[in-house]
Amino acid sequence: MTIKLNNNVTRIVITAALATLLVPAGFAQKQSRKTVEDGAQAAKKSARHAAHPKDLPNKGSEVFTNVTIGPGQSTALDSGLDYSNADMVRVSVRSENADLSDLQFVAYWAVDGTDFYNATEAADGSTFIYGNVGGAQFCVYGSQFRLVLKNTGSSTINLVQVMLFAPATPPPVGPDEPASTR
Repeated sequence: MTIKLNNNVTRIVITAALATLLVPAGFAQKQSRKTVEDGAQAAKKSARHAAHPKDLPNKGSEVFTNVTIGPGQSTALDSGLDYSNADMVRVSVRSENADLSDLQFVAYWAVDGTDFYNATEAADGSTFIYGNVGGAQFCVYGSQFRLVLKNTGSSTINLVQVMLFAPATPPPVGPDEPASTR
């Protein structure tokens, strides 16, 4: 029994020693980054509007309908909302066909007076729980939002609905103002 216990302890010590040698080697590798090739999507003046949002009574949301994205293509949806008082935007999509694994969302942000939108975050449809519906949320980096939807697959994606929702962030409470007066 003592010999068996010594063998187990020896294995644990060797495993721990090897792990301490291998983990730093993994962190030492430089992460590769790709350059965004988004000239058409980033320029404010050349934006394509794939769909026009429906007029909704709620000023914190928009709905785009019947958005079609061909294989290997992308489309830009420019939001008409002002995101100055929001800290995130939530995006959800619903597809006619049952596979959104080839759909990518890229969030672009700008402010008044700039010539370009900047890409900040991306989400991938392959992570959705369901095949034909899903969503993502993005941090706000400006007052103007452009959602670029990319089809990386070989068949057309038909989106019945794209919803944008930006919950307003309440203004900060002043030092003399109780929170209950908001």
